[in-house]
Amino acid sequence: MVQRPENIANIINGVERYNPENIDALENYLNHQCENGQYDCEANLAILKLYQFNPQLAKEPIVAKILVKALTALPAPDFNLCLYLLAEHA
Repeated sequence: MVQRPENIANIINGVERYNPENIDALENYLNHQCENGQYDCEANLAILKLYQFNPQLAKEPIVAKILVKALTALPAPDFNLCLYLLAEHA
């Protein structure tokens, strides 16, 4: 199980998960994951869900990082979960 910071846990475990004002915190957490060799699928899916609801906020470099991190989790279905959230924009 991932040891995520308390502020991130609060965001993804409640209604704040859908608040676009939290996108910066989630993106910063993704960058932290990349820098420290960590992986938090649930937090990364929350970013993609926010992008799905707010396409004007979507950033291709962030999406690419999420997909690469998901690939590192193979054979887990994480990559496919990410793709399903992106399918509408493909």
